[in-house]
Amino acid sequence: MNYFNCKDCGEADISKFYTSNLYYCRECAKRRRRERHKATYQRKTTPLTPEQRRDRYNAYHRKYRLKNKTTINQQRRDNYQHRTPEQIESKRERSERRNKLLHADDYKNVTEMKNYIKSSIAPLTCSICLDDYSPAVMTVDHITPICKGGTNEHDNLQITCIDCNKLKGTS
Repeated sequence: MNYFNCKDCGEADISKFYTSNLYYCRECAKRRRRERHKATYQRKTTPLTPEQRRDRYNAYHRKYRLKNKTTINQQRRDNYQHRTPEQIESKRERSERRNKLLHADDYKNVTEMKNYIKSSIAPLTCSICLDDYSPAVMTVDHITPICKGGTNEHDNLQITCIDCNKLKGTS
Protein backbone atom coordinates (compact mmCIF):
# COMPACT_ATOMS: atom_id res chain seq x y z
CA MET A 1 0.00 0.00 0.00
CA ASN A 2 1.32 3.41 -1.00
CA TYR A 3 1.33 6.24 1.49
CA PHE A 4 1.10 9.77 0.18
CA ASN A 5 1.23 13.12 1.88
CA CYS A 6 -1.44 15.74 1.23
CA LYS A 7 -0.06 18.39 -1.13
CA ASP A 8 -1.55 21.22 0.96
CA CYS A 9 -1.35 20.31 4.62
CA GLY A 10 1.22 17.46 4.50
CA GLU A 11 -0.96 14.98 6.43
CA ALA A 12 -0.03 11.33 5.79
CA ASP A 13 -3.06 9.39 7.09
CA ILE A 14 -4.21 7.29 4.07
CA SER A 15 -7.74 6.91 5.41
CA LYS A 16 -8.36 10.66 5.14
CA PHE A 17 -7.29 10.95 1.49
CA TYR A 18 -9.71 12.10 -1.10
CA THR A 19 -9.84 9.52 -3.88
CA SER A 20 -8.17 11.23 -6.79
CA ASN A 21 -4.81 11.29 -8.43
CA LEU A 22 -4.04 14.71 -6.93
CA TYR A 23 -3.48 13.41 -3.38
CA TYR A 24 -5.28 15.89 -1.19
CA CYS A 25 -6.95 14.99 2.09
CA ARG A 26 -10.73 15.32 2.22
CA GLU A 27 -10.71 18.65 4.03
CA CYS A 28 -8.19 20.20 1.61
CA ALA A 29 -10.10 18.81 -1.41
CA LYS A 30 -13.37 20.32 -0.14
CA ARG A 31 -11.69 23.67 0.47
CA ARG A 32 -10.14 23.65 -3.03
CA ARG A 33 -13.51 22.79 -4.62
CA ARG A 34 -15.20 25.65 -2.73
CA GLU A 35 -12.51 28.13 -3.82
CA ARG A 36 -12.71 26.98 -7.43
CA HIS A 37 -16.51 27.25 -7.41
CA LYS A 38 -16.36 30.70 -5.81
CA ALA A 39 -13.86 31.96 -8.38
CA THR A 40 -15.97 30.60 -11.25
CA TYR A 41 -19.14 32.16 -9.83
CA GLN A 42 -17.45 35.53 -9.38
CA ARG A 43 -16.11 35.42 -12.91
CA LYS A 44 -19.62 34.74 -14.26
CA THR A 45 -21.42 37.34 -12.15
CA THR A 46 -18.92 40.20 -12.20
CA PRO A 47 -19.92 42.60 -14.99
CA LEU A 48 -17.27 43.60 -17.48
CA THR A 49 -16.29 47.22 -17.92
CA PRO A 50 -16.77 48.64 -21.42
CA GLU A 51 -12.98 48.53 -21.96
CA GLN A 52 -12.82 44.84 -20.97
CA ARG A 53 -15.79 44.04 -23.21
CA ARG A 54 -14.18 45.89 -26.15
CA ASP A 55 -10.82 44.17 -25.57
CA ARG A 56 -12.48 40.74 -25.44
CA TYR A 57 -14.45 41.50 -28.63
CA ASN A 58 -11.35 42.76 -30.46
CA ALA A 59 -9.27 39.77 -29.36
CA TYR A 60 -11.92 37.33 -30.57
CA HIS A 61 -12.27 39.02 -33.96
CA ARG A 62 -8.51 39.35 -34.37
CA LYS A 63 -8.19 35.58 -33.90
CA TYR A 64 -11.11 34.96 -36.26
CA ARG A 65 -9.62 37.16 -38.98
CA LEU A 66 -6.23 35.48 -38.68
CA LYS A 67 -7.77 32.02 -38.79
CA ASN A 68 -10.12 32.78 -41.74
CA LYS A 69 -7.98 35.23 -43.70
CA THR A 70 -8.26 33.45 -47.06
CA THR A 71 -12.03 32.97 -46.75
CA ILE A 72 -12.60 36.63 -45.88
CA ASN A 73 -10.44 37.81 -48.79
CA GLN A 74 -12.26 35.47 -51.18
CA GLN A 75 -15.64 36.81 -50.04
CA ARG A 76 -14.45 40.38 -50.58
CA ARG A 77 -13.22 39.54 -54.08
CA ASP A 78 -16.51 37.79 -54.93
CA ASN A 79 -18.61 40.72 -53.71
CA TYR A 80 -16.51 43.19 -55.68
CA GLN A 81 -16.55 41.11 -58.87
CA HIS A 82 -20.35 40.85 -58.87
CA ARG A 83 -20.70 44.63 -59.13
CA THR A 84 -21.10 45.83 -62.68
CA PRO A 85 -19.70 49.18 -63.88
CA GLU A 86 -23.29 50.50 -64.07
CA GLN A 87 -23.85 49.68 -60.39
CA ILE A 88 -20.60 51.37 -59.41
CA GLU A 89 -21.47 54.46 -61.48
CA SER A 90 -25.05 54.65 -60.17
CA LYS A 91 -23.78 54.48 -56.58
CA ARG A 92 -21.33 57.28 -57.31
CA GLU A 93 -24.11 59.40 -58.89
CA ARG A 94 -26.42 58.80 -55.91
CA SER A 95 -23.75 59.84 -53.42
CA GLU A 96 -22.91 62.95 -55.46
CA ARG A 97 -26.60 63.92 -55.67
CA ARG A 98 -27.01 63.38 -51.93
CA ASN A 99 -23.91 65.47 -51.14
CA LYS A 100 -25.23 68.29 -53.34
CA LEU A 101 -28.56 68.22 -51.51
CA LEU A 102 -26.95 68.11 -48.08
CA HIS A 103 -24.73 71.08 -48.86
CA ALA A 104 -27.32 73.04 -50.80
CA ASP A 105 -28.80 76.32 -49.61
CA ASP A 106 -32.14 74.74 -48.71
CA TYR A 107 -30.49 72.43 -46.15
CA LYS A 108 -30.85 75.33 -43.74
CA ASN A 109 -34.55 74.36 -43.55
CA VAL A 110 -33.57 71.08 -41.88
CA THR A 111 -31.22 72.89 -39.54
CA GLU A 112 -33.96 75.37 -38.64
CA MET A 113 -36.35 72.54 -37.80
CA LYS A 114 -33.71 70.78 -35.69
CA ASN A 115 -33.10 74.01 -33.78
CA TYR A 116 -36.86 74.43 -33.31
CA ILE A 117 -37.08 70.93 -31.81
CA LYS A 118 -34.12 71.57 -29.49
CA SER A 119 -35.48 74.90 -28.27
CA SER A 120 -39.03 73.64 -27.75
CA ILE A 121 -40.17 73.30 -24.15
CA ALA A 122 -43.69 71.97 -24.67
CA PRO A 123 -44.32 68.44 -25.99
CA LEU A 124 -44.41 68.12 -29.77
CA THR A 125 -46.89 66.08 -31.81
CA CYS A 126 -45.61 63.36 -34.10
CA SER A 127 -46.85 63.82 -37.69
CA ILE A 128 -47.37 60.08 -38.19
CA CYS A 129 -48.82 58.63 -34.95
CA LEU A 130 -50.19 61.99 -33.65
CA ASP A 131 -48.94 61.34 -30.09
CA ASP A 132 -47.29 64.00 -27.96
CA TYR A 133 -43.61 63.46 -27.09
CA SER A 134 -40.84 65.39 -25.42
CA PRO A 135 -38.48 67.19 -27.81
CA ALA A 136 -35.69 64.71 -26.94
CA VAL A 137 -37.38 61.92 -28.93
CA MET A 138 -38.38 63.97 -31.97
CA THR A 139 -36.54 64.01 -35.29
CA VAL A 140 -36.81 65.75 -38.63
CA ASP A 141 -38.05 63.38 -41.34
CA HIS A 142 -38.24 63.75 -45.11
CA ILE A 143 -41.68 62.81 -46.43
CA THR A 144 -40.13 61.80 -49.76
CA PRO A 145 -36.62 60.53 -49.00
CA ILE A 146 -33.66 62.28 -50.57
CA CYS A 147 -32.54 58.98 -52.13
CA LYS A 148 -35.89 58.87 -54.00
CA GLY A 149 -35.74 62.42 -55.30
CA GLY A 150 -36.99 64.36 -52.28
CA THR A 151 -35.73 67.80 -51.35
CA ASN A 152 -35.04 69.77 -48.19
CA GLU A 153 -37.93 72.17 -48.78
CA HIS A 154 -40.34 72.87 -45.91
CA ASP A 155 -43.10 71.04 -47.81
CA ASN A 156 -41.07 67.81 -47.72
CA LEU A 157 -40.12 67.95 -44.02
CA GLN A 158 -42.08 66.75 -41.01
CA ILE A 159 -41.42 66.28 -37.29
CA THR A 160 -41.77 62.66 -36.17
CA CYS A 161 -40.87 60.56 -33.16
CA ILE A 162 -37.86 58.28 -33.45
CA ASP A 163 -39.96 55.08 -33.52
CA CYS A 164 -42.19 56.24 -36.41
CA ASN A 165 -39.14 57.48 -38.34
CA LYS A 166 -37.46 54.07 -37.98
CA LEU A 167 -40.64 52.18 -38.92
CA LYS A 168 -41.13 54.36 -41.99
CA GLY A 169 -37.66 53.67 -43.35
CA THR A 170 -37.15 54.95 -46.91
CA SER A 171 -40.48 53.75 -48.28
